[in-house]
Amino acid sequence: MRFDLIVNQFVLQAVTTGKLAVYQDSYRRFFVHVRDVARAMLSVLNAPIEKVRNQVFNVGSECLNTTKQELVLLIRKDLPGLKVEHLDSAFCNDLRSIHVSFKKIRTVLHFDACVTLDEGIAELLWAVREGIIRHPANDRYRNHPPIEM
Repeated sequence: MRFDLIVNQFVLQAVTTGKLAVYQDSYRRFFVHVRDVARAMLSVLNAPIEKVRNQVFNVGSECLNTTKQELVLLIRKDLPGLKVEHLDSAFCNDLRSIHVSFKKIRTVLHFDACVTLDEGIAELLWAVREGIIRHPANDRYRNHPPIEM
């Protein structure tokens, strides 16, 4: 589990504080659930070697290319009282907007991600609320410290 990844970070912040700080809300990111990543790995391992040798595949689905604002709206469905603060677009100097194609993995391996963002958000909300993930603020759940605001 990593809480320095945007979906996880947003869900954790939203459920524990009732607030979200969002910058560059129109910028896109792509998301994929770990179960779909595992399925993709199995697809590669089970594929004929001539199809996958020396190949690189983006793992996911076009429907998971999502703006930060769309992500906030999905989280708000489960947390309707969520307060959102929109910050300056230059905040943290992270100016990436990413839209990824998954045509190659769909065409070559007939693979498409099947876990939706709604499902992933609901799963994470449940795990945090039920205490399945204990001490989610612990550094072991991050590759870098949280951004201080």
